[in-house]
Amino acid sequence: MPENSSYKTVTLSSLVNHVPVTIAPDTPLPEVLAIMENSRISCLLTVDGHDRPIGIFTEQDVVRLLASPTLEQSPPQTMADVMHQPVFALAAATDYRDAYREMMARRFRHLAVVNEEGKLLGVVSEGDFMHHMGFEYLVELKTVASAMTLAPLTLDVTDTLSSAARLMAEKRISCVLITQDGEPVGLVTERDMVRFSRMGKTQWRRPLAEVMSGPLQTVTPDMPLQQAAKHMEASQVRRLGVVEAGRLIGLITRHDVVKALQGRYIEYLHETIQRHHHEVQQAKAEVGLLNQKLKAYKLMDHVSDAVLVVLASTGMVVEVNASACRLLGYEHTSLLQVQLDTLLRPNRPSRGWAGLSQSVQSQGRGTFHLDLITREGRVVPCQVDIHQVNEDGADHLVLVARDLSDLMAQGEQLRLQIQALNALDHAVVITDTQTAVVWANAAFTRLTGYELAEAVGRKPAELVKSGLQDKSFYERIWSTILAGQVWRGELINRRKDGQLYDEEMAITPIYSGTGGVITNFIAVKQDITERKALEAQLRQLSITDPLTGVENRRGFMVQLERLHARQRRHGHGLSVLMFDLDWFKHVNDQYGHAVGDEVLKHVTQLVGQRLRRSDHLGRLGGEEFAVLLPDTHLEGASATADMLCQSVAKYPAMTVAGPVQVTVSVGVAEVDLYDPNPEDALVRADQALYEAKAQGRNRVAVASPQTPASRLEP
Repeated sequence: MPENSSYKTVTLSSLVNHVPVTIAPDTPLPEVLAIMENSRISCLLTVDGHDRPIGIFTEQDVVRLLASPTLEQSPPQTMADVMHQPVFALAAATDYRDAYREMMARRFRHLAVVNEEGKLLGVVSEGDFMHHMGFEYLVELKTVASAMTLAPLTLDVTDTLSSAARLMAEKRISCVLITQDGEPVGLVTERDMVRFSRMGKTQWRRPLAEVMSGPLQTVTPDMPLQQAAKHMEASQVRRLGVVEAGRLIGLITRHDVVKALQGRYIEYLHETIQRHHHEVQQAKAEVGLLNQKLKAYKLMDHVSDAVLVVLASTGMVVEVNASACRLLGYEHTSLLQVQLDTLLRPNRPSRGWAGLSQSVQSQGRGTFHLDLITREGRVVPCQVDIHQVNEDGADHLVLVARDLSDLMAQGEQLRLQIQALNALDHAVVITDTQTAVVWANAAFTRLTGYELAEAVGRKPAELVKSGLQDKSFYERIWSTILAGQVWRGELINRRKDGQLYDEEMAITPIYSGTGGVITNFIAVKQDITERKALEAQLRQLSITDPLTGVENRRGFMVQLERLHARQRRHGHGLSVLMFDLDWFKHVNDQYGHAVGDEVLKHVTQLVGQRLRRSDHLGRLGGEEFAVLLPDTHLEGASATADMLCQSVAKYPAMTVAGPVQVTVSVGVAEVDLYDPNPEDALVRADQALYEAKAQGRNRVAVASPQTPASRLEP
């Protein structure tokens, strides 16, 4: 803007410099993409029969389309399937400053320009605003470092084209920089994605090294922003990498240059004050004309933050914008001529008007966190940027205040949520899509032994994986959560000190705000080690005889079923012994039940010591016991029964009442391979036991083997 130029209205009609490309809604999608690629345009529009815009499709939409997880299942067919409706449109008579503010508020990059009847006249893009917003004047004092994006998102040359599309869609960015060994070598842009969209889906697995645009043009951070913008125009590029000492530190785009225009509103105020200072002779007339000029420009009303212009000598408010009136609850005229001290909360002397003025004078500007007081007395926490203007003895301070109430409320809510999560007994872990830990609560540290600082950035598998779950276990987890479902289950993990623990876990996928992409996973973990141990103990108690410590009837029958099934699979031998203590009632009657219990324990210990580790001894009830002999036929079982019978007779039980001599009678039967029920063998062994008792006790009786005819009997 020339130094002596005056404010004048510039309408959107002045910015329209080309006829937009329009197509029918039923145009096939491949043809739509071909038109965008061949014409090198960033958008296409659809109009109705009266030339009114009804739909728009942009390069950014192409990226979102290609990154959509539903693209292969239900691919769109025509322009109507992918275009945005309704179209953001403004009348050609709209002031371009108002139009730009509206476009930025809606986060659009394209604006349809229509006449009074709503017919399409043209399209205005972000670049068009850059050429018409006083570009030379606004950016001449700025450098690339003041407007660039720090730490831009990058991918390696080995990453795939599909990963670039997903990243651009998820982060809503117009390009991804490609690096090799940390050095920038190229980039992939939305315009490239239009070209890639016509490839077959197999091409999306190609590495970025094969498809990227390059080399990446770069500038240094100290280059004037104006020069960088001219470099973009001369090279016909929209983006430049920012390097320092050979290292990529940022990205400057045409969008960043346009955004820099907003940052010059304060400089506009400075220039306005300087121009009017030369046109007036008295301070009162100077301020009055300044107010009229500021109102004519309506410049401060383009700023969403509250702006107040204050006389440095008195602290008197001489001009404000509409945002300041809304923030402080004053009418415009009421807020003028108010002392700034009236608007400041008197909590610290250094934050009063005198302290602020003194702090700003040293450097000409400053940033402070202040509490402003509204007309109703409400306290509004604000971040206030103060700039000093000093020309020919007329000193002004321009205050730009940003309301921090919502931000602080969100911070307080977040603090309470974190405290609530840290108070939980269950461990809560939040990871990114690569399962790297983003955050974990205090219970996670108690469960695993890892502090939050140790866990962030690392995968839980690196920290606590025990190796006791196989690969297929984790594949089932992934298939569940990537399908958008919650996985619940139990697993065994390892603490930092190496100790194993059982945990119950639920993993929930978290989607982005738009609902199309999974951005995080939340795992809720509960230590169930004690519960599992108790369950195991209860299971053991349910199958164990409490007196003798051997299996009870239930436990013994479970083993019989298991070994019979094994026998039928492999054809191995299996025999069973049934024995009980002879005249045991006399022992109880003579010595009492306490001594009888000692005798029972003595016999089970004696028998157990003479059995193999694969054999099973069980107490079926009272003084009745049974033995399972795997891989043993009738002859071997009979020999084992004789040995047990002789051992019991040979070694008396040593009790509190002295030695107690007992004997046992034993019945032997072989479990038949074709027994429909393994308990049939127990019945035969029991019958043999009664035969042994009938023959005089302290002896072994063997049940006759099953004959083919007897197997057929009901």
